[in-house]
Amino acid sequence: MHLQFRPKDSSTYTTVVAVKSSSTGTPRATVKAVKDGYWRWNFTGTTTTGPAKATGDYVDVRP
Repeated sequence: MHLQFRPKDSSTYTTVVAVKSSSTGTPRATVKAVKDGYWRWNFTGTTTTGPAKATGDYVDVRP
């Protein structure tokens, strides 16, 4: 599973960190947002589960 970021003036997501899920299937990552943009989870899939991309959530970084 990948945590991805897209700046507000871009259409391209970039992977910030790749994480493994916990034993309960919950992904967890801690990153610091330094500029406005969209964050999403991207699951590339497995042999038994298809891929999935979350809708991006907008984060407005304030000074």
